[in-house]
Amino acid sequence: MSLTNFPNGVSSFGVPSGLPMTYGTYYFVNADTGSDMNDGLSRDTPFLTLDKAVDSATTNKDDVIVLSTNGSHQITEMLAISKSRVHLMGDTFGRMYGQRAKINYADAIATADAFAVKNTGVGNTFTGIKFLNNNTDAQVVATFGEGG
Repeated sequence: MSLTNFPNGVSSFGVPSGLPMTYGTYYFVNADTGSDMNDGLSRDTPFLTLDKAVDSATTNKDDVIVLSTNGSHQITEMLAISKSRVHLMGDTFGRMYGQRAKINYADAIATADAFAVKNTGVGNTFTGIKFLNNNTDAQVVATFGEGG
């Protein structure tokens, strides 16, 4: 099957070309309609939380965590990603070009010496995600390990 050029990049079935050519499992997260009792394997049965999706992903398998762009994903403690080759992306299916998934992080974790996301895995990617917080004291949003 040939690739098609879309305004937000080359893709096939809506999957950005910046990800590896072979993928592991896709896990879907929807902060509005999801449940961590779901299997997370489709837009119809998404997880509710990022933590559940990260826990479900397998290291070094190029699993993809797809975050819905409607609503905001809330995190109240640092999201630690120690697995390698796990990819987080905003779901662009049926959305306007440039719209990103939103991750809201609590003031309690957004201090000068804390991180909303701490990635210590290797080869992980993050695309189509916007981090939001009203804490003006926050200095650092995320830290990424080697190759992250």
